[in-house]
Amino acid sequence: MILRRTMLEQIGLLDEGLYTYFDDVDLCLRAQRAGWETWFVPESEIIHLEGRSTGIVAHLIRRRPSTGSRRDAAST
Repeated sequence: MILRRTMLEQIGLLDEGLYTYFDDVDLCLRAQRAGWETWFVPESEIIHLEGRSTGIVAHLIRRRPSTGSRRDAAST
């Protein structure tokens, strides 16, 4: 998420009373209701290497995100 400081000063920070996976939805809804523009970009991607908020740590192979090169494809 990309947030403006002025927006956060107006609507407040994340609601700590909400479950971890819904606080961003609440923040966007409050921003929209306050007149701020919100965007949903379905083409965007996020790669989670760890679950810091929940303490979930999977057996992950740490590697840099792929650049699409042949070298990356050969090493996976």
